[in-house]
Amino acid sequence: MSDNTEKAPTHSELKRYLDESFNVKSSEKIEEYWSRKRLDYPALYTVATKVLSIVPSESVCETTFSTAAFLLDKRRTRLRTETVEKIVVGSQIASKNPDWVDDLKTN
Repeated sequence: MSDNTEKAPTHSELKRYLDESFNVKSSEKIEEYWSRKRLDYPALYTVATKVLSIVPSESVCETTFSTAAFLLDKRRTRLRTETVEKIVVGSQIASKNPDWVDDLKTN
């Protein structure tokens, strides 16, 4: 976040978000979710709106498929779709925000 006036997500805000239960069968669009949760998670809302507005590139797509292919080989037949999605998204978030991961480890 290049603008110094923006607030970085706090550990407690991130922890509350991660502890929240989600209905994986919900038809709610991600934009609707963040619109509804913008007051609950104001800093994460700012991050989400930036991430959701980024035009995807082939390299991100290729990396995602490569990670998914690694996870979904013949030796890992018991992984559910939701688990794979969480691993892929989590690895992308962790690679771009390593300080968040460090905060979760220490707190």
